[in-house]
Formats: sequence, structure tokens, C-alpha cells
Amino acid sequence: MTRRTKIVATIGPASQDEKMIRELLRSGVNVARLNFSHGSHADHAEVLKRLRQIAAELGRPVCVLQDLQGPKIRTGDLPGGKIEIEAGQVLTLTTAPGPYAPGEVPVDFPELPSSVRPGGRILLDDGNLELAVFVTDDAAAELAAFAPSLADLPAPVAHGAAWPGAVEFAEVSVRSTAEGDAISFGITPQILRH
Repeated sequence: MTRRTKIVATIGPASQDEKMIRELLRSGVNVARLNFSHGSHADHAEVLKRLRQIAAELGRPVCVLQDLQGPKIRTGDLPGGKIEIEAGQVLTLTTAPGPYAPGEVPVDFPELPSSVRPGGRILLDDGNLELAVFVTDDAAAELAAFAPSLADLPAPVAHGAAWPGAVEFAEVSVRSTAEGDAISFGITPQILRH
């Protein structure tokens, strides 16, 4: 009988030693997920080598899932390290070089102003703070947004930024991200050979 189900296990700091990998494979794991958001290529190469060696010893095929972080759009350095945002406060998100005035938040995605429209949403602090866009200005490379009344407590702006439904987001090039390096690593002959 052919098993069609895949059992996926993340191989990371808690599961990358030889004993644990052997135990996982014996228990039926047949897909090993390596999280490329963390660890170096050298770390992943060592884990992959160990994984392939143990799989061969046990006579068990195992696939490797290279989990890439994808393009990460971030806010830049903020004066004082953070900005306290009150409900209803207007912010200017800008792709222009600093220095920045109070209420300005630098973003490292040059296409931001043309990627969102009035009425759109922008998520900051990895989704913990939602802003509503009300004006965009492509020429000034900025947009104005406000924190709706739902954000009734001051919240610091952190690093991750996203805009659901953005027009241009899908066109972010992986060649300019760590994802491109990870893809190149994953398709090198010495990695594919294992």
C-alpha cells in the first residue's frame, strides 16, 4: 500500500540533533521543513547533511521543504526608536531619505505610495497596528494615514509593515531580499546532490 500522506516536521534548534532526527524519521516524518527565516546557510547545510545521512541509514526517503521568509518590508529607523501613536493621529509614511519630522515614518519600499489607495489599510508592528490610508502622493513618495478609533491605546511602531490588497506588492523582486540568497543556496549542486 502506498502512503500518500506527508508528515511534515520543522527541523530547528530543538530537533536538529542526530538522535531527534532519527526519532522523527522512525515515527513517520517524510518531509523536513527548514525555516530560512532563521539560521545561516552553513547551519542549514549541516542539518541537511545530517538529515540525508540518517535517512539513507534508515532507508527512508525524506523530502526537504525550504521555507522562505519572502520579501520583508519594514519601517526604517525612528527618532527615539519608536513613535507613540494615538487613536485618530495622522502619520506620514515616507520613502524619502531622512531626517524625519515628528509623525513621519520611513518605509523601505519605494513603490509604497503608488501601491495603496485612499481607503486602503496599512499594517505596522507586524499587524498589531492598523492604519487607514486617506491621501497618497506619488511625487512626494509619501502617504498620509490615520490610526482608527480601534487603536484606542498608544502603540509603538515596530518593524514589520504590510498592506493587504496592495496593487504592486506582488511585484517586489526577490533578488533584492534574503529570499533570493536562500533560493540560490537551495538550488546549488552541492545541496541538491544530498
